[in-house]
Amino acid sequence: MSASPNQPCCNLALSSSTLTGHEVIDDEHLHIAGTVNNLAEAVAEERFEDCIALTGDFADRMLSHFDSEEGVLGELGYPDLEDHRDLHNGFKDRLDKFKDEARAAPPNRQDWETFCKKLAAFFIDEAIGADMDFKSFLIEMVTVQPAS
Repeated sequence: MSASPNQPCCNLALSSSTLTGHEVIDDEHLHIAGTVNNLAEAVAEERFEDCIALTGDFADRMLSHFDSEEGVLGELGYPDLEDHRDLHNGFKDRLDKFKDEARAAPPNRQDWETFCKKLAAFFIDEAIGADMDFKSFLIEMVTVQPAS
């Protein structure tokens, strides 16, 4: 079932429970969520060429975010960085498949709504979900300051 005419099929809003507490990482997450919301709006308005471009933007933002996040975690000495990097590497393959799927998608709202919901679920359930593994580490880094 499609959303009402001109109503986006989803609207991502990150709550405090999905934020990591690191300004750079959280800001990037918010921008990625915004890209998903822009995609949902394009779907609602049946701007399918824009949907293809926004899927590419989503994938590019995610790839850039992975590099940025790994840099932050490396600088802070996150002990499970290699495992987290491995997760990112698996996600990169999925992002390529999302771009291919978008290019091949038929120009109809119902298929695009399903696709948009799949991207949103990937971002929230898998990408944000994986980041919750290091959230407590970041909180500890902020609250435990080395002695001077």
